[in-house]
Amino acid sequence: MTVLKTVSSAVALATAIATGPTSAQTPSPIRLMAVVTTADPETQFMALTLLKTSGVDPRQIRILLCGPGGDLGLKAPAEASPPTFGAASGTAQALLEELDVKGATIEVCAIYLPARRSDRSILMDSIGVASPLDIGPILADPAVRVLTF
Repeated sequence: MTVLKTVSSAVALATAIATGPTSAQTPSPIRLMAVVTTADPETQFMALTLLKTSGVDPRQIRILLCGPGGDLGLKAPAEASPPTFGAASGTAQALLEELDVKGATIEVCAIYLPARRSDRSILMDSIGVASPLDIGPILADPAVRVLTF
């Protein structure tokens, strides 16, 4: 019986070492991740429309705004009057705000603010700053669909 327990313990230890910590195996509550890098208002609007109509609970959507796409998260739009599109929400920023209210997590890339020599005060109040340590595992999670625009 002692030999069996020892072998069982060795197998369990080897499995734990091979598979890593159990927390890494916990699937992300995020099901859909969108990385928006484009400055093109039409593409931004369509990206957010697709997220909104994806059928995924907005609380399971994470939006990462990088480069020119990060300007969507600004308190004051980069353009004086952003273009509107036929839908009721009209602008990409309005759709972003709608997804935010419904629970989507929205962040700018970690280097967005330092690249502009600025701080969070230029961002809409609910927009966070992403951490690569948080984003990396989400991008690597096979259960998360990642879209780039």
